Amino acid sequence: QYLEVVDKNLHGWNATTWGLTKLVFVGGEYGRGTGVFFRDIKVYDTLKKKWTLYNVELPSRRNAGVTT
Repeated sequence: QYLEVVDKNLHGWNATTWGLTKLVFVGGEYGRGTGVFFRDIKVYDTLKKKWTLYNVELPSRRNAGVTT
């Protein structure tokens, strides 16, 4: 599933998708002096009751996408 992520709140977390077994949250910020946008994706598995963290580096674009 492909989701568009709007960069309105760079220091907060946004719930991007959810289902019966998983919740996906996205948050991120620009690296200091690099112009590179770093984004963290946290996935919560409701069955295992466990968080999984993914660190990704996205190109500097106005709207970045996240694939789940």
